[in-house]
Parts: sequence; C-alpha cells; structure tokens
Amino acid sequence: MKPMKYIPLIILLLFLTACGYGFPSGESTSLPPEYRTLAINKVDHPTTFPWMEARLRSLLRDELNRRAWASWADKDKAKAWINVEVSKYTRKASVTGDKDETLRSSATITMQATVVSRGTGQVLWNSGTITADWPYYTGEEEEADNEITERAVQIMVERLSRNY
Repeated sequence: MKPMKYIPLIILLLFLTACGYGFPSGESTSLPPEYRTLAINKVDHPTTFPWMEARLRSLLRDELNRRAWASWADKDKAKAWINVEVSKYTRKASVTGDKDETLRSSATITMQATVVSRGTGQVLWNSGTITADWPYYTGEEEEADNEITERAVQIMVERLSRNY
C-alpha cells in the first residue's frame, strides 16, 4: 500500500473540520437535554385545507424521530411544547399563456415554530420565518402540497438542529 495516495483525502478531511463542517449526530440541537421530551401543542393555520394540521404534525414527528434526539410524550407529561403557526399558504399561477391560461403554478408556505417550556412558558427556541415554495403543473396540486409541507418541516428541524 502506498500511503501517499491517502494524503489528499487526509488534507480534505482536515480542511473540512477546520471550516466547522461536521457530520450530523443525534446530539446536535438547540434544546438542552432536559427539554427534549416534546409534545406538539398546536398547529395554527389560516387555510381552508383541512389536511394541513394533521400533515404538519405527522411530518414534524417523523423528522424529529429520524434525528433521534427527542422523545414524545402527552402534553401534560412533556417538558416542552412545539407550537407551529402557518401565516400563509397559497397556490397561484406563476406562468400564464397568451390567453391567460395557467401554464405553471407555484405553492408557497410561510410559517414559524417555537419550542416553549411547558412549566414556565419560556421560549426556548424560535425558528424565525420559514418560507418554501414548490412549482407544479395543473393536476399536480396534491404533490405540491406534499412537497412544500415536507420541505418547510425539514427547514424547521434543520434550523433547530443547527442551533439557529
């Protein structure tokens, strides 16, 4: 074996670690360990889509379960509550043809999440404004709904995981 062929790889790894890059672990989160027993307290949304609340709850649970650093409990036993507020969800034409027919549309969601201490009500973490959009063609509305909500929840949990 020639050790010289590993030098570029070693240099690359040293460079990446010097830049602050790291591989994700289950411990990377803004929440202190004592607040990692969670419950989703509420999902507010001013939309006419009845599926929105259940979908966001399900996606949020799944995404946090994948990260493996939180556990779930009933609201009265959780140490912290997650509150999600969707401020806007729209589907609108983004490209129209000569006769004003819709050629392509875009779905956009704007939301924010907070994690609060169940005992004190203190805000432990705030996501800031999360906006995501997804282009789609006529007949792909359900796919757009699925993609946009999934992406928004991923952004939220990425921010929580990065100590945003």
